[in-house]
Amino acid sequence: MSITIPQDPGSAIGLINDFLMSTSASAFDAHVLTQVKEAASSVSIVDRSCKLVEAIYANKDEKMPKEAKILAAGLAQFCSDNAWHGLADEGRGLKISKAMQREAGESGTWPKKADDPAPKTEYQKPAPEAEDLVVTPPPAA
Repeated sequence: MSITIPQDPGSAIGLINDFLMSTSASAFDAHVLTQVKEAASSVSIVDRSCKLVEAIYANKDEKMPKEAKILAAGLAQFCSDNAWHGLADEGRGLKISKAMQREAGESGTWPKKADDPAPKTEYQKPAPEAEDLVVTPPPAA
């Protein structure tokens, strides 16, 4: 399976819709599913595309179908080419595209994971909350 880079906003909508229609909700963990649903519900194709890229990328190590990584790779390059929502800044979109191709097994081991851009924190799975620690005072002397 190779990436498809949309040629225009209409083809981006088609790719996203095909992905959503063919991917089972059970393919994602709950946090990622929420992120994907929120991104996909954006009215603007710019917002929808960029948010899907960032949501999938930020959670690439979670339960994630290969098709999602392939979709994110193509959309990231498309968003970068169109300079949408910062994905053209410092090559962020192109770097995400290459990272997602690598994660999907489509480009070998290049680029190195250490060279990937940092995921946006607003899309990452929240860290588990620390259990409340109970501090017991020492016995009275």
